[in-house]
Amino acid sequence: MRTHWNLYYVLLFTSFFTLTFTTQTQAQENTTPQFLAKDVITNFDLQQKIIDTYRKLDDYQVHKTVNIHDTVGAVSQKSKHEVNIALDRSNKSIAIWNSQLKIVAKDNTLKSTIIPSVGTHVQIDNINPLDPVLIQKNWPMFPILLWTPDLSLYFGTEIQLFLKRMRFNILPVGKDDPQDQTTLELKLPKMDLRLTIDNDTSLIRHAVLTMRGLTPEEEKTTSIFDIQMQYSQPNKWESDLFTIDTTNSRSMPSLKALIEDAHSTEPLLDKVAPHFALKTLNGNVIDSNKLKTKVVVLDFWSTTCGPCKASMPYVIKLNQWAQDNNLDVTVLTINQKEDPELVQEFIDKQGWTLPVLLDDTGNTTAMYRAYSIPQTVIIVDGKIQRIFQGFSPRIADAWREEIATALGVNP
Repeated sequence: MRTHWNLYYVLLFTSFFTLTFTTQTQAQENTTPQFLAKDVITNFDLQQKIIDTYRKLDDYQVHKTVNIHDTVGAVSQKSKHEVNIALDRSNKSIAIWNSQLKIVAKDNTLKSTIIPSVGTHVQIDNINPLDPVLIQKNWPMFPILLWTPDLSLYFGTEIQLFLKRMRFNILPVGKDDPQDQTTLELKLPKMDLRLTIDNDTSLIRHAVLTMRGLTPEEEKTTSIFDIQMQYSQPNKWESDLFTIDTTNSRSMPSLKALIEDAHSTEPLLDKVAPHFALKTLNGNVIDSNKLKTKVVVLDFWSTTCGPCKASMPYVIKLNQWAQDNNLDVTVLTINQKEDPELVQEFIDKQGWTLPVLLDDTGNTTAMYRAYSIPQTVIIVDGKIQRIFQGFSPRIADAWREEIATALGVNP
């Protein structure tokens, strides 16, 4: 099962970087960042210039693309995440969000909610939103090494030590390399860190962290965090950017409880299946109210989900079994908020033939609480009868048994 916890990891260690960075810099004046000198400078001079640049930034927004490649022994898994951060230091406001979670710190209150909302939130009152120490005490979930790749936003004590005291090397610019950037590299026994600096703005546009280790069974492990960053300084903030509406929302005691509640599918069982109307890849709309079969099977997936890729051939076999036996069954797959061209390219490569619905807003994912994928939902006579999270051949057998029982046929 590919849970979206890793999305929360990416978002939250990003938020901690942001919070700590703002604490270090909130007393600084709002001045124009220093640009890198065009003449030759030492690596230590360059490292200090980067620190000074971030200290002088006030209001800005950054979009981050985070590619993670984990390898354990001969097994590897890749994932891609998008993270957004907005900082309005003059009003002591921060917003951090991705496709699954939003965090807002403002007016001595920190709020978090699932996106799209499932009617729950976490709220911490009487807290300085820009104090990372207090935030960490409330969410002591992530080791410092997980924070390291987010150097673009975090220049607190730990990272200043990296930039001031560690010996980064300035890599030579190759003939095919962009001439408007400088690359710093740090090599340690269990960690490598490479930073690409924009020469015009002194901002870090690219960071790559590689960590190496061993499992208890002595298998080699490698984790690579590859982060691309795009900065902007909006003239005007969106009106709801630094707000989370908690009207009619249930307060949860912790972030862990919030996420676990969102992942729980128990409240959906034996209830009327939520309505959806989603476009397919070819532009047709499938309205769940117009599905007339006794059994409807929904399979939630994404292209970055390894277990989804393993599961889909079995979903196709399930559909073929239903068709070969003229069973009153509709099988649909629902992709979660991915670019249609990417999805089309992916299924063409895999040779998949089932209809693919596009949940481009994430609302259907939220209604069916499909935050751990693959998630397969069995609907009988309009009510949710069974929900399977994760995949194994045994689970695939259980799909067929559940459907056969509902229809009174042999599996």
